[in-house]
Amino acid sequence: MKKIVTYITYTLGVVVALFVTSCSDAPEEITEVDYGRLFSVYIDSDFTTNVINQTTLRMTWTAVDKAEAYVIELFADDEDMSFEGTPSRIVETEYESPLLIEGLQGESTYAGRIKAVASGIADSKWVEFSFETGAENIFASATVGIHDVTLTWSAEVGGTDLSTITVRSTDGDQTITHSITSSEMAAGTATIDGLVGFTTYTAVMLSADGTRTRGTITFTTNYDGIAIGPGESLKEAIESAADGEVIAVMPGEHVVDANLEINKSISIVAAVSDDKPIVIGAQFNLTDASVNLTLTNLILDGTGKSNVTYVSDEVAVGDILIESCEIINYEKAFLSPGSSVKFDINSYTINNCIAHDCGASGNDLFDVRVGIIRDLTVTNSTFYNFGARHFLRHDASITGNITISIDKCTFYGMFNSTSYGLLYVRQSGSCSISNCIIANTVGGCEYSGTTISTTYSNNYFYEADNAAGNDPSGKIENPEFADPENGDFTIMNENVYYSGAGDQRWIQ
Repeated sequence: MKKIVTYITYTLGVVVALFVTSCSDAPEEITEVDYGRLFSVYIDSDFTTNVINQTTLRMTWTAVDKAEAYVIELFADDEDMSFEGTPSRIVETEYESPLLIEGLQGESTYAGRIKAVASGIADSKWVEFSFETGAENIFASATVGIHDVTLTWSAEVGGTDLSTITVRSTDGDQTITHSITSSEMAAGTATIDGLVGFTTYTAVMLSADGTRTRGTITFTTNYDGIAIGPGESLKEAIESAADGEVIAVMPGEHVVDANLEINKSISIVAAVSDDKPIVIGAQFNLTDASVNLTLTNLILDGTGKSNVTYVSDEVAVGDILIESCEIINYEKAFLSPGSSVKFDINSYTINNCIAHDCGASGNDLFDVRVGIIRDLTVTNSTFYNFGARHFLRHDASITGNITISIDKCTFYGMFNSTSYGLLYVRQSGSCSISNCIIANTVGGCEYSGTTISTTYSNNYFYEADNAAGNDPSGKIENPEFADPENGDFTIMNENVYYSGAGDQRWIQ
C-alpha cells in the first residue's frame, strides 16, 4: 500500500510542476508539425487495386498531405514480390483516383508499389500490393461466312507478339491452327477458312512464345443449307422438317400470324448471323413429349399473339432455349399456358436477349399455375417497359424442386405496383439472383407469398426501394444509364460499371 501512495504523490507533483511552468513561461501555439519525409499512401478502405477488362488496373487511394505526385512501379510475373530488376511499367501521376493503368500483360501476377513525392522533402516509403491480370482480348470483330471467318484486332496493341490463332468448334469435332504472318500482324486481320456451316467456334490467339492468351472470340458461321426467305411459309417449313432440323430464316420481315405447332425438336435461327430477321406474329406451341425448341438471333415481334412459347397439352417437353433474340409486342411474353394445363418443361433458358414493351397489365411474363419449369435460367439479358404483374409466377401443383438462376441482367420499368414483383414462387426449390441491376421499378424481388429459398449477390438498385428491401446485400446507386427511354442502358457510373453488374452488353 505504501508504494502505491508514494507513486500517486509523485505523479501529482509532476502535474503541478508542469502547470506552474506553463503559467509562468507559456510556449507559442503549435499549428503544424514538419516531418523529414512525406507520409506513405494510406492503407485503408479507400486503397483498392482491382483488375477490370482483364488487363487494366484500377487504383484508388486517399491523397497524401503535401504530396505533389505519386510514382507507381509494376513488376510482371513477380509472384514473390521481390521487386528486382527493371519495372515492367512506371507511372508518375498527380493525384488521380481512380487511376486506370491499361494495356498490362495478360495472365500474369504483378507486384506493385506506390510512393508519394514532392519537391523539397524526401519521398514517402513504398507501399506494396499485388494483383493478377486475366486473359487479354485484343480481338475487335469476327466477320463470318458459311465456311470462313475474318478476324480483326488492333495491330498497334497486338504488335509482333503474336504466333497462332486456333479455331475450335464447341463440340470439339474440328480444330484449325493458323500461323499469323508478319503482314497479318501489320494489318491486324486474318482469314481462316475450311469451317463448317452453322457451327459455333471459339478462336484463341496466343503470344509469340505461346504462353499467354492475346485474344478470345466466339462466333457462329452462317447456315449451310435451305433457308426460308420473306414471303415463304415458316409454318410449312416447320411441318415438313425432320426431327432435329435447323430452319434458317433469311433477313427481312416474315409475317407469320399463326400458332406454330412444334411436335418435333427443331431450331429456328437467323441465316445470316449479323442480320436478324423479323418474325411477326409467331407463337411456338410445343405439343409432343421430349421435344426441344431453340430460337436464335431473331427479332420476335408478337403483335397479335400472347406468348413466344406455349404448351397446350399435358406433356413433358424437353429444353427451350431463346438466345440472342429481341422480343417485343407480346401481350404476355414468354409462357402463359393458363390454369389447367399440367405441362412439364425440363429447362427454359433465356440468354443474351433484349425484351421490351410486352406484358400488358394483369399478365405475368411466365405464368405457371398447374405446370412446372424444372430449371429456369436467365442470363446476360435486358428487360424494360413491361406492364406485367410478375416476371415469374410459379404455383406448387406438381411435386418436385425447381431451380431458378437470374444472373447479369438489367431490369428497368418493371412491375408497376407494390403488389407485384420479380418472383411470386410457391414451388419448393432454390433461386439465385446475382449481378443484376433493377431500376425504376415499383415492385419487389419477392412478392408476398413467395416461399422459394432465394440468395442474392452483387445486385444494384435505383428507384426500386421495394426490390432493394428483399436483398440485404444489395447496393443503392444510380447506374446513370445513357438513354433508358430509348433502350440504351450503357452504364455511365464508374462504381456500377466496374462492379460487373447488369447485362454485359452495356459494359463493353
